[in-house]
Amino acid sequence: MPVCSGVRPGGTRDRQAFTRGPAALAQYAEREQRTVIPGRHTERITLDGQEHDVQLAQLTELGTDWAQDG
Repeated sequence: MPVCSGVRPGGTRDRQAFTRGPAALAQYAEREQRTVIPGRHTERITLDGQEHDVQLAQLTELGTDWAQDG
């Protein structure tokens, strides 16, 4: 019996989506010199030549504690 039933392996698109959040946070932190981010902030990043809008508040759902409501 599999330990993680219902979990399917992710493809390239899933891996790219997973890297967007940390990339957006790093970009924001470098520009603003802080990691406390308003909860509704959207950061635009370029990843592999494509622009993506990342809603940093969604990362709080993954257990990050650096975003605040705002």
